[in-house]
Amino acid sequence: MDVDREECKKLGLSIADVFGTLQTYLGSRYVNDFTVYGRNFHVVAQADTEYRGDIDNLSKYYVRNARGDMIPLSTLIRSKVVENAP
Repeated sequence: MDVDREECKKLGLSIADVFGTLQTYLGSRYVNDFTVYGRNFHVVAQADTEYRGDIDNLSKYYVRNARGDMIPLSTLIRSKVVENAP
């Protein structure tokens, strides 16, 4: 994946926010722990499995810019298909 840094700058997005959003959706991100009824729960944010399997799903991921607008990641990221070596 290539992130269009110039486009990020134009749209008021930090690169850290873009990569953080990718990490959360495609990987996972720790949110917090909480206790209910004497049990501890570990909260992790992550996109559902069906939304992590296809690069075209980037159009469904959004990141908030400095003005509060939600920008689809597909406008900022270009993917490259790499063929498997023989």
